[in-house]
Amino acid sequence: MPAFAAAVAWIPTAVVLATPLLVLAAVWLCVGVGRRPGGDDAPGSDDGPGGSRVRPPDPPLPTGPVSWPEFERQFAAYVRHEARRDDVRSARGERR
Repeated sequence: MPAFAAAVAWIPTAVVLATPLLVLAAVWLCVGVGRRPGGDDAPGSDDGPGGSRVRPPDPPLPTGPVSWPEFERQFAAYVRHEARRDDVRSARGERR
């Protein structure tokens, strides 16, 4: 009977300690599988060795002088477009 009493005391302790470890292992595996690149048949697989892909550099900024009248025309067109969208949303009863 003493062996049964020891098992009754240690089984809940083992379950309490093992459960978080199993959950962490499952999360780690799910995240790892989600980040794993596809096989050789995947599009873009000929881009070189595996690993994370580096984002291409941003295109260079324009070097000429800023045309403020052109900017103001584009901005005014943008504001008109947004105002029309807001009017349509209001008519539909949508919220922004």
